[in-house]
Amino acid sequence: MKHFELETERLLLRHFRQGDGDAVAALLTDAEVCRYEPFEVMSREDAFAEAERYAATKGIYAVILKETGQLIGKLTLTDQQFFGAYELGYTLRRDCWGNGYTVEAARAVMEYGFTAKGVRRITAETDVQNVRSRRVLEKLGMRQEGIFVKSAAYQTSQTGEPIWSDYCAYAILQEEFLK
Repeated sequence: MKHFELETERLLLRHFRQGDGDAVAALLTDAEVCRYEPFEVMSREDAFAEAERYAATKGIYAVILKETGQLIGKLTLTDQQFFGAYELGYTLRRDCWGNGYTVEAARAVMEYGFTAKGVRRITAETDVQNVRSRRVLEKLGMRQEGIFVKSAAYQTSQTGEPIWSDYCAYAILQEEFLK
C-alpha cells in the first residue's frame, strides 16, 4: 500500500501496519468505546484480525499521539462510490476523549480529502444518543441533514432481540469546508 502520512500539531495519521494489533485490541475490546459502534465489543483475537483488515484497507488511518508515539484511535474516510461522496468515521481510546484529538484528526483528513483527492461531499452518521460524536461533527462544520428512525440494530438484548437505534446524518460540501 502506498505510504500515507498526515501531521497535525499533536497527531500523526498513517496507514495501519503490522504491529498495531495490541493498540487496536485495546480500542475494540473496550465496551464504552464500542457502545455506539456498528459492532459488539470484540475479543482480543477478533481485534487482532480487525487490525490486519485495517492494514489492508484504503481509507482507514491510525491516529498516533506525536508526543508519545502511541496509537490512540482510528479514523476513516471511505469512498461511497457515488458522486464524489466520502464517509467520515472515527473511534478513539476512552482515556483520550475530551482533548480535541478527534476534531484535529478529522479536520486534517477532511482537508486532505477536499484538496488532494477532489472529494465533493463528506458525510457522517452517528447514533442520536452519542452526544460527544454529534459535537465533534458540529465542530467540524457539518450540518445535520436528517434522522433515520430505528435504522440500525448493531447490538442485541440479553434475549437476542435487536436493539434499534436512531441515527443522525451529517454532511459538509467541499465549498463549505474550504471557505
